[in-house]
Amino acid sequence: MVKKKKSDHVEQLKRAQAELANLQKRTEREKGEFARFANQELIIDLLPVLDNFDRALQHVPEADQNSNWLTGVTYIQKQLLEVLNRQGVSVKEVKVGEMFDAGSQHAIEHRQSDQPENTVIQVINQAYVMNDTVIRPAAVIVSAGKDAK
Repeated sequence: MVKKKKSDHVEQLKRAQAELANLQKRTEREKGEFARFANQELIIDLLPVLDNFDRALQHVPEADQNSNWLTGVTYIQKQLLEVLNRQGVSVKEVKVGEMFDAGSQHAIEHRQSDQPENTVIQVINQAYVMNDTVIRPAAVIVSAGKDAK
């Protein structure tokens, strides 16, 4: 009887140790996930700033194409991208002519065009990925084909 009780206690102890080890592993995994995405909200708030850099650089006056001012603005944009990259953020570039991908793109409009149906015909904003997760899909205009109504 004493041996059976001792055996039962040993089994209970082993189960408790295993449960504790599993709890510690789960807690570490959850802490890691929290740390990976702790800054996600702030980063998402910064993405429109990058969008505006892109828009501004698409409309640089001809007279300023080789100016120090343009070099400085481009450097600031690059520096911001590098900071975000250190946080696990990268651009998931979308190009005109690609097929629409609902997983990383948001179609804000379907427009009749000469391009095949479901082809990206204009990119409004690029997609951003953080630690292999899309945190903001690209905003795109998609072809509805030639005969769309």
